[in-house]
Amino acid sequence: KIIVVDNDHDVVGRSIITGLDSSNVFEITSTDTAGDSITIEDAKRLVIDGKYKMALIIPPKTTKKIRIVISHEIKKQIPMAGHKFKKKDRHSELTVFFDPIIRASFKTAILGTIREIIAKVQTQLVFKSYTKTIQSLNGKKNDGIFPMNLVRISEKTAGSHIQEKLPTSTQHNVPAWTVFAIFFMVIPLSGQIIFEKTEGTLHRIKISPL
Repeated sequence: KIIVVDNDHDVVGRSIITGLDSSNVFEITSTDTAGDSITIEDAKRLVIDGKYKMALIIPPKTTKKIRIVISHEIKKQIPMAGHKFKKKDRHSELTVFFDPIIRASFKTAILGTIREIIAKVQTQLVFKSYTKTIQSLNGKKNDGIFPMNLVRISEKTAGSHIQEKLPTSTQHNVPAWTVFAIFFMVIPLSGQIIFEKTEGTLHRIKISPL
């Protein structure tokens, strides 16, 4: 369970909430659904109380600051485009409060997901800003979305002679249960051998008048 305090109320905030929610891994509660009455301290307290595993704080004007930086970069190439650049607005900082008992692997996964979402949003904002600038120059409008995921990763095993085939349930279970059975047979058997040696059971049987 994750609680998101969206003080941005713009593209970045909405995209992060939508991206986390669409992963089907996290149960998202945001200020959009719970109301703007949730403050940063409230969210932090909810994490401390164990009701949420993490709280994500998106600061105000996050999207606006990104647009200002993009406009400044465009202005370097096209002086007529963009707004006045303010150095103090260059960076936004998202704050994440984690439950102290959360494993490091979960932190890495959630932070990686957030960074990926932000990278996609920034790409879209850059594309839209340049598109808008070019439109102001040549009058041609482009309502398209920047194409994403153009490069795919294909995983293969090195060596053409190696077959990438998973074992069947029988091929997997029979050796496993065989080793499992042997393991539990060896322990009592070795214990009995040691017990017989110390007690002399076989020797007493041999000398008994049977």
